[in-house]
Amino acid sequence: MPFFTVVVHGTGIRIPSSDGGKPIAGFYTSRTTWAKDESSAIANAFASVRRVWAEPKYARSNVGAAPALCADSCKSAGFIQWLRAPNRGHSFYPEESDAT
Repeated sequence: MPFFTVVVHGTGIRIPSSDGGKPIAGFYTSRTTWAKDESSAIANAFASVRRVWAEPKYARSNVGAAPALCADSCKSAGFIQWLRAPNRGHSFYPEESDAT
């Protein structure tokens, strides 16, 4: 089976800032997986991210909804990329300010 790297964008979450700043509103993460095709790779990546967000570390911190996921990209990957992929971690971004 081929390997794919999927960049996942998650929205709809809300994690309050510990320093009084803007709350976290979304994230990007990537998952490298093997699958028969791109749509299966995306489904695998989403399942992996959902499992992480069901863990207490994230579930307790998130006062918003479960993350709504979309695939920003899905590209072919090689065996070595799959083998070395961390398949964890997130790049978070804060809530946007309202324009006045």
